[in-house]
Amino acid sequence: MCGIAGWIAPAEPAADRQRRAARVLEILHHRGHDQTGLFTEPLQGGGREVTLAHARLSIIDLAGGRQPLSDEAGDRWIVYNGETYNFPSLKPALEQRGHQFRTLSDTEAIVHLYEDRGEDVGLGLRGMFALAIWDRPRQRLVLVRDRLGIKPLYFAMLPGGLVFASEIKALFASGWIAPRLREESLPEYWALGYGVGGTTLFAGVERVMPGEVVVWDAARQALARRPFWELPARVDGGPRSSDEEWVERVRALLDYAVRTHLLADVPLGVFLSGGLDSSLVAALMRRHIGGRLRTFSVGYADRAASELEPARVVARHLASEHDEVELGPERFWSLLPRLVWHEDEPVRFPSSVALYAVAELARRRVKVVLTGEGSDELFAGYPKYWATLLNGRCDGPWLRWGWPVPLRRRFREGCWRLPAPLAARKALFHSPLAHDGRDVSRFLLDNWYGIFDPDLQAAAARAGADGAEKLRSTAYGPTLALWEAARELPPLRRMLYTDIRGYLVELLMKQDQMSMAANLESRVPYLDHLLVEETWPMPDRLRLRGRTGKWVVRRIAEQLLPPSVLRRPKKGFPTPVARWLCRGESEPVREMTLDPGAWVRAAWGVPRLERLWHEHRAGRRDHTERLWLLANFEIWHQTFIRRDGRGPIAW
Repeated sequence: MCGIAGWIAPAEPAADRQRRAARVLEILHHRGHDQTGLFTEPLQGGGREVTLAHARLSIIDLAGGRQPLSDEAGDRWIVYNGETYNFPSLKPALEQRGHQFRTLSDTEAIVHLYEDRGEDVGLGLRGMFALAIWDRPRQRLVLVRDRLGIKPLYFAMLPGGLVFASEIKALFASGWIAPRLREESLPEYWALGYGVGGTTLFAGVERVMPGEVVVWDAARQALARRPFWELPARVDGGPRSSDEEWVERVRALLDYAVRTHLLADVPLGVFLSGGLDSSLVAALMRRHIGGRLRTFSVGYADRAASELEPARVVARHLASEHDEVELGPERFWSLLPRLVWHEDEPVRFPSSVALYAVAELARRRVKVVLTGEGSDELFAGYPKYWATLLNGRCDGPWLRWGWPVPLRRRFREGCWRLPAPLAARKALFHSPLAHDGRDVSRFLLDNWYGIFDPDLQAAAARAGADGAEKLRSTAYGPTLALWEAARELPPLRRMLYTDIRGYLVELLMKQDQMSMAANLESRVPYLDHLLVEETWPMPDRLRLRGRTGKWVVRRIAEQLLPPSVLRRPKKGFPTPVARWLCRGESEPVREMTLDPGAWVRAAWGVPRLERLWHEHRAGRRDHTERLWLLANFEIWHQTFIRRDGRGPIAW
């Protein structure tokens, strides 16, 4: 795992270039403490040059594998962040075709594979990767990101070139661009808390999308981008197999994925929450390692939200060497500004803070961990999937006739004022009584997406009904595009497709940034692309039965884990931030959003902000997600827009 960066830009004196590269590598230092490297050469025609920079966390071939690294002739140079799990089979095949290796690293296999396959190099890789290759003979810079978006990669256009990096703040550290707010991204941020498409909250900064190759032709000064892999938006039902045959097939695929993800020359461990996904990864991992399994867990001083005890049960069952860390509100809030800086964007999920805390713990003992990320999106683990399907079945003609759309809209907000417990009011908010009866509304617009809905955004901006409709298309546009792309899929698969291509990418970015902030590599065997491809056509009954998600995963786990793990309801990664927002430790957060110089105060207004805080603290309505987004946006704005991202702000 590493940090990569580079640019095609006007040529400059060596001393200036070294200083520029040093600033970038200093920003990326947390991604790779072990080595740094730099390559530069002039472009044909003069006046411009290409530069590649690398900060290395050594995992494979500790003594060799320094980057940037070239092919035999020195014509093609690569910087690479990730792991190629099929490297042991790639190397012999490449040697048979005449390629000569100077190191034992997987990076060298990639540059040789590029010699054979060109811009389709990503199709030959099994793993997680973000890479850049400078092709001197063709005068092209090629950027490639792995199929599911496990590793991040960003770029920005320059006059006659571009700049790229693993993290957005490294783009700014290069000095070629400066941070500016992209106001067009705000409706999507306030609705979802993250961006789904290629744009970011920074003007001019774009993501290389999952499964995409971006090519800058320096001779023609032209950019081209295209997908090299896509999750199928239609399925044929897969092979005709019994349920038991599918269980065995998935078991073999997952076991092989875990085994290949153990490729390393350094100690490995596993993040253990006590839930089904991470526990199964740990159980499979234990079968393939030579020594004692190392497991790491995080919990909270607030016992109602802590998952430490379930994790201990699994650790005892697997006889692992188990370490854990407990997070309280004081440390939680104190870490937040630092983690916003690491994430480059507002921290969408409070669990990011816990993820960083357990990564920091694990890094004291290992360099690599496996996690259970991706199983919920691939195998339908979230309650929202069965709830959406149930809502569709319940919303029959009789309900549409007796409970028309205008009445539903009034009920949607009115349900929060009902004299009922908060949990009951939330359930009513997610019921057919509160949405307009369309499939897209059940899953996206009214129920499981939409923190600050467009109507509320329009009210804050005094934009009226027309403004709300425009905001709705802007806020949900990229997500709706995914939903429409999957219109030929069955209902459950359509939801999974939308989440894998959107929501999951944000989760993976969180995992990468939080683990790399601790200089730790994290791996996700559930997202091995062959496992994804082979199970995607699987009948939906093997994912979801009634209210039981991940049915096939549970069947695999029956012989490997204690029954208590299988019986535990889905909890996600709960964080007691709802209660912590009511306590004195969160007062700096509240004061920051209401500060006279705060961006969110100017945008949303003092009365609206004070009402949100008052209703939440009085227990009248759960505004956790709204307050969390407001606070994180303000921290982000102060960190990057007002202070150029030089470092975290201080409370």
